[in-house]
Amino acid sequence: MIDFTTVYHAFTQSLDGTDSYVVLRRDLDSLIGSEPDNAVSYYVLRGLADSYVTLYGDQAVSPDFAHQVKTEMIRLLDIVKPALADRTASVAVRYQAINALVTSYSSGKKTVLAYE
Repeated sequence: MIDFTTVYHAFTQSLDGTDSYVVLRRDLDSLIGSEPDNAVSYYVLRGLADSYVTLYGDQAVSPDFAHQVKTEMIRLLDIVKPALADRTASVAVRYQAINALVTSYSSGKKTVLAYE
């Protein structure tokens, strides 16, 4: 069975390109179905991955840009990783983690990932 830790490690070890976001999106879809208690977190993350695919899937991007975007996505994943990787985390902890991700994303630059 797939879990968030597996999804996280697969993404962090993948190449800096659209295919990695396609896999991330697919894996998050799977987690939405298998871990409904964390569905909102997976849905928000899926939206970020989907935005990358939508915006850049048919474009050539520089390796530097692809690396910058992936670094930003990993930073966002790192915010929620402790709560989502811990199956005993309380609802309050999981809720705080996704709120921290959204707050961080909202207050940051929007040039890298655009959630539309």
